[in-house]
Amino acid sequence: MVIFRCDGTYEGILTAVFSGYRSDDVMIECDNDNMFVFGECTEVVTDLSKSLRVAKGIRKISYEAEYMMYLAALNNNPDRGTDIFYFVKSVFQNGARGISDYHDVHVANVNKMCRNTGREYDHFRGFLRFEQYDNFLLGKIHPVNNLLTLLGSFFTDRLLQENFVIADMGRGKAAVHNKGGEYIITDVDTGYIMSLQPDDKEKELKRLYEMFRKSISIKERTNINLQKQNMPLRFREYM
Repeated sequence: MVIFRCDGTYEGILTAVFSGYRSDDVMIECDNDNMFVFGECTEVVTDLSKSLRVAKGIRKISYEAEYMMYLAALNNNPDRGTDIFYFVKSVFQNGARGISDYHDVHVANVNKMCRNTGREYDHFRGFLRFEQYDNFLLGKIHPVNNLLTLLGSFFTDRLLQENFVIADMGRGKAAVHNKGGEYIITDVDTGYIMSLQPDDKEKELKRLYEMFRKSISIKERTNINLQKQNMPLRFREYM
């Protein structure tokens, strides 16, 4: 077995796919903390030109396959690199029908990761809330999967004329958007993010909303289980 260790990003995984494509028994490791006793381990430095060649090759066959590969790369599954490697091989060998060859465990896994990432992304598109600070909007999230690029792109389209920050509190990264421009992904100090206070108007609106919520709620009709179904607890932490 040949083991390729990469940085776990979409581009890093595709670079490892490019490097190991001619091998038949490959593992792509996205967790740099793992140690291997068996197998030759090769450190892969992310190369955008190599990753782009793989992405373009898949795109020529199927746009859907490329998007599935991208969503799978954003998943938190530590085996995503290896599954994507064999998924790419399946698509190159079998064409567009290779994306639905569920007899191949790696193809099936990519489909599962794709659905999992997409489902969480859909939740955060609806559940993410921004607070108004002095000159920007701030939204805090703690997703299982790495959703910043998806959410950054989504909200850039919808809040183009706003300065906003979407902070992933679990990964210590943020999508930062300047009014009228594009967003960037950068490292952030989550302790500093938590220390920030919204402006006075935002605080007053939150106070008024809480008063409104309490005034219309009917204690006898409170249904905690239904609330959890409509709004899972893990999405409420920063709302």
